[in-house]
Amino acid sequence: MSDKKNDAHLSDADANVAWMKQVYETEAYWEDIKFGYRWSKEAPVKDYRQSGALVEQLLLPFIPRKVNEALEIGPGGGRWTVELLRIAGRLHLVDVSEAALRVCQQRFRYYDNISYHPTEGSNLDFIAPGSLDLIFSWGALVHVQREHIRNYVRQFRDLLKPNGVAFIQHPAQGLNVDLARTDFRPADMVEIAAECGLDIRAQIMTSQQFHPDYHVGRRQVYLDCISVLHPAVFQGG
Repeated sequence: MSDKKNDAHLSDADANVAWMKQVYETEAYWEDIKFGYRWSKEAPVKDYRQSGALVEQLLLPFIPRKVNEALEIGPGGGRWTVELLRIAGRLHLVDVSEAALRVCQQRFRYYDNISYHPTEGSNLDFIAPGSLDLIFSWGALVHVQREHIRNYVRQFRDLLKPNGVAFIQHPAQGLNVDLARTDFRPADMVEIAAECGLDIRAQIMTSQQFHPDYHVGRRQVYLDCISVLHPAVFQGG
């Protein structure tokens, strides 16, 4: 496996994607980590109810009452896909890891309302403009450089319905944590959203309830942030 820090011929963003594709590109990896309910073989398996509680407490208050069509960016082994299937009439899954998509195809083989889309980084051309009620990403864009996050976000306004919502988890501290987090910050999302015709409805710092402790010196910090975005409403002058 290559070290993403040594992929000198690639941009930082492309090296980041290449690293993720190698790390996550076997079905066995997703089976070993229980489809994302733990992030190492040694770690305890998360309570399966935790994901459902997060959806009820943090996601549902922001989204339209009826979600006809949704997109999940980076489903991995399908931990959050399970929850999205409870609320979405149709669900698109896009991931840089084809192995992750194969795992999801196997797990959700009895569902006929899911489509699967491999990507090299940030292409969402397969989605019809103005068709999405929800764009969701958790645990994926925390690993992605600003360039690719921006490439995703710049497509959101065209893909979302006027009352549609993007619910996106990303890094909060601008810290590169063992190659698992990039130096992206909440302020970066605010800037990108403004460039792309989106308003920030909320930014929620994720708590210890959903993440292990991480310390910088003696100061405990929130590691990630959820940005809730929606198409900006422009007032005519």
